[in-house]
Amino acid sequence: MSWSVGQDGICEAHVRARDGGVYGRLVTLASRLQILTVIVASLFVCGAAFADQPPNVIGASTVLKLSLVGRIRSHCGFAAMPPSSANLNDLSQGGSLELDFKLDCNSGFAVGISSSNGGLKRVTGGEDVHINGFATSLDYDVGLAYQTDLGTVSSHCPASSLAAGSSTCAFYGAGVSQGLSSRDGVAVGAPGSLTLTWQPPSHARLVAGNYKDTITITVGAQL
Repeated sequence: MSWSVGQDGICEAHVRARDGGVYGRLVTLASRLQILTVIVASLFVCGAAFADQPPNVIGASTVLKLSLVGRIRSHCGFAAMPPSSANLNDLSQGGSLELDFKLDCNSGFAVGISSSNGGLKRVTGGEDVHINGFATSLDYDVGLAYQTDLGTVSSHCPASSLAAGSSTCAFYGAGVSQGLSSRDGVAVGAPGSLTLTWQPPSHARLVAGNYKDTITITVGAQL
């Protein structure tokens, strides 16, 4: 009589009583009790063997892939703004003025410029006064340049092309994403400049008075 736990996890109880080499002959009551005791003991051993096996064991060759996702929002604006006003002084003499700024754009962007008057217009005394041989407006040149990680982007146009309805300039823009594009370039703390250049008109003299124009610069991420 013997018992064993098989390798496949199935408990096997082998109960044998031999008499003259013939299996299944008369077994005494004591032998039956002994057999029952062995079977019960084997069941306990089987239960203990199964209890030692943790459920859902992960093998050493298991591979786990974890997908990570993040995002950086685009932003674009001035890190340092140009001055809000500038005095060009005596317009009867030619001159030039450079206004510096810095950009902070972490994606492709555009810089757009528009002019309210399309040039410097005489504003003294209300409405324009037209006098033969004299001019009441002065066109001037606007140069735009800024740095990106891909290099310098620049262009220039007369102020007359920056007025609404006369937008023939490459960097004319009155809304976000309009104007001179950086394409794929970014500008984080990158310098830029606006250069104004003027000459008195050759065909006529300017009427005395104050002359004014308002330039609007729009910086925004490309849509």
